[in-house]
Amino acid sequence: MRVTVEVKADEYSTDTSWEFIHPNGTKLMGENPSSFDKHEYKRKEMCVPHGEYTFIVYDVYGDGMCCRCESYWICPSLIITTIRN
Repeated sequence: MRVTVEVKADEYSTDTSWEFIHPNGTKLMGENPSSFDKHEYKRKEMCVPHGEYTFIVYDVYGDGMCCRCESYWICPSLIITTIRN
């Protein structure tokens, strides 16, 4: 299946990071803290076998995402597409 993760950081973008983790614990893709500029949009995509994966979003400061909802987004943008032959 194809997994696409799209993230737009908030006002305090250096607090934001995320990981997409294989069932065996291996990090398959993600962004480290301080890798986003203010309000920066990033997209990553990869194909993975069917399974139960973990998607984690981190906020270094621990106060959650800032400001208006239109300014940032993460959760609605985890897109999983299954392609059958």
